Amino acid sequence: MNANLNTFPSIVLSIAVAFALFFPGCVEKGCTDLNASNYSADAERNDGSCVYDAVTNQANIDFVETYASIVHAMYNDAHTEALNLQETIDLFISNPTIPGLEACKEKWVLAHIPYSQSEGFRFAFGAIDDSANNYERRLNAWDFNPARIDYMEGSPQSGIINDSVNYPSISAKRLLELNDQGGGQQITLGYHVIEFLLWGEDVTALEDELPGLRTFSDYVIADSNANSAKRRGAYLKVCVDQLVIDLKSLSDEWSPSVQNNYRNEFLNLNPKKATRYAMTGLVNFSQFELAKYRLENALGSLEGDEESRFSDNSHRDLYFNSVGLRSVFNGRYGRVDSTYVEGFSLNDLILSLEPQMAARAKSLSDDLVTKATAVPSPLDYTQSIEVMGSVGPVNDMINALTAFGNHLTDVSVEMGTGIKGDLLE
Repeated sequence: MNANLNTFPSIVLSIAVAFALFFPGCVEKGCTDLNASNYSADAERNDGSCVYDAVTNQANIDFVETYASIVHAMYNDAHTEALNLQETIDLFISNPTIPGLEACKEKWVLAHIPYSQSEGFRFAFGAIDDSANNYERRLNAWDFNPARIDYMEGSPQSGIINDSVNYPSISAKRLLELNDQGGGQQITLGYHVIEFLLWGEDVTALEDELPGLRTFSDYVIADSNANSAKRRGAYLKVCVDQLVIDLKSLSDEWSPSVQNNYRNEFLNLNPKKATRYAMTGLVNFSQFELAKYRLENALGSLEGDEESRFSDNSHRDLYFNSVGLRSVFNGRYGRVDSTYVEGFSLNDLILSLEPQMAARAKSLSDDLVTKATAVPSPLDYTQSIEVMGSVGPVNDMINALTAFGNHLTDVSVEMGTGIKGDLLE
């Protein structure tokens, strides 16, 4: 009896060894190499599945640092140009003249350029799309109903400006409350509201190729229109003042000299995740927001749907959107003061993975600017005479944006970052 008991552990051990040999699945297999990207702490036996990233963490770190610096530079430039616009508008409101109104228009065009370049930073889970502040809807929403703001053809008393009963005062607090209220087209602030207040409704025929024709007299406080003119000036001032405030806030969110801002949060993400965020923004803006929503949906439209529809500035918006995308790809941005911000780029990152893919991506990024240069002004007229799938500068632009987005998506798969699924993991 004792002998049998003594041999029992040996029997159990033998059975266990045999079980492990014949049923190896009972041992947790996986990648046991700490240097591999798919290392598994639970694995007891290496099954040969280890994957080693072609793009190192350091390369991702170098790219996202350049990216963050360019984001800050673009928003900082947008703030600087908004200050210039604010100064010009203040002078015009105090003394409305024809040259004064033209100066405001010129400054508006210049002010919108750096912001247009920054739009590739949208859809990247950054501060611009933060739902708490709703910056994008306060800054650059363009598909809105201008009759909510001021008079339109056939509705001389429409809008907040002409309704002193329901809106006795025009203040930043009130316009912030009203902005995007209920969603849809209920926009009361931003670049394009200022654009409408400077150019007015564009009621000319598309073939006339003219912008809105608002006159400086809309701001002259005379007996016939004293109330509306004064309120219109007040509305314009509130809009440009809020634009300056919001752009300063965005610039601060990416500033290297501000503590506990979004830049700090972004740079402390897993480097691959930060790269994924950046590439997601580039793809979503180029391929979907710009190609499909802004361009493709407007082809053949007799409504003249476009971003800067009051000023006929949309061709310039499109050009600088493309320049901005290329700047991020190349890691080199030319600032409004003629200096440059540059560093390790997305192109460098892809080059470290696959030179042929990098060459293709570089060619596609350059093609965006080439195709945008070929889109004539005004964009609304060009869109009205093209149809989807035909040959023309707008279709060429759509194809270029789509090809760029598709290729970056393919690159992200090769890099192991992925940009279409599991974005928040």
